[in-house]
Amino acid sequence: MTYIDECKDGLSSCHQNASCINTPGNYACLCNAGFTGDGQWCAVCPREFREFNNSCYQYVSAGQGWANASNTCTAQGGHLATITSEDEKAVLVEFLAEHAHPSERVWVGAKYYDDKWHWVTGEDFQVDHFYVGQRVPYRPKYQYMFICVASQFWCNGPQNATQPFICEAERQDRHPQ
Repeated sequence: MTYIDECKDGLSSCHQNASCINTPGNYACLCNAGFTGDGQWCAVCPREFREFNNSCYQYVSAGQGWANASNTCTAQGGHLATITSEDEKAVLVEFLAEHAHPSERVWVGAKYYDDKWHWVTGEDFQVDHFYVGQRVPYRPKYQYMFICVASQFWCNGPQNATQPFICEAERQDRHPQ
């Protein structure tokens, strides 16, 4: 009887970011540290997330108010998405086109206080693509930001408005376990 080492002989279907573990008559694929998947597919972001630069983004269709959405993202190890470049905004707009209905407004991690917008991470707010008249909240309670999917503009609304949202988390390979 000939023993075949599928791992050594290159016969395994393990992903390039996985390790092959040979067992008698078989083999197993395990994703390397910092990757997620079933071993035959391994990535830095789970399948339902979109990867861009050093982050993974998740569209959450279950509508919540801004504070609850923020807490949900934090509980998953991230935060509401912070969009700090036009390239990042373009990627997320494309992601939303795949997942969100055009009429939706989707929460992101910006809040208005001290007479300006702030990202929840403390990063500078520099991307300027507001819907006409909404750079400054037009009502005192409209201090929370969402993306209007159809127009792709920043819009603002009250904290308790029930909207879908985007969570952002660092890529897993940035901090291997």
